[in-house]
Amino acid sequence: VTVRAFRDRLLLEVWDEGRGFATPPEAVLSSRERRDGGFGLDSVRRRLEPFGGSVLLASVPGSGTRVTLEVPLGER
Repeated sequence: VTVRAFRDRLLLEVWDEGRGFATPPEAVLSSRERRDGGFGLDSVRRRLEPFGGSVLLASVPGSGTRVTLEVPLGER
């Protein structure tokens, strides 16, 4: 886990070297259904969007997963 603050944004990255998955990131981030082992990325994405934030998901089977949350700093 890393947290980096820049003048205009905050980045939070969480990654692992686990199993990863082949599901397209768009499908994971837009799913409102909680799947076995799910942790609510759609919910996180929906909470960040009103502030101009975003969630980026990258996963490769056999190589792990990386989730990056970006939140703009300052007024919108």
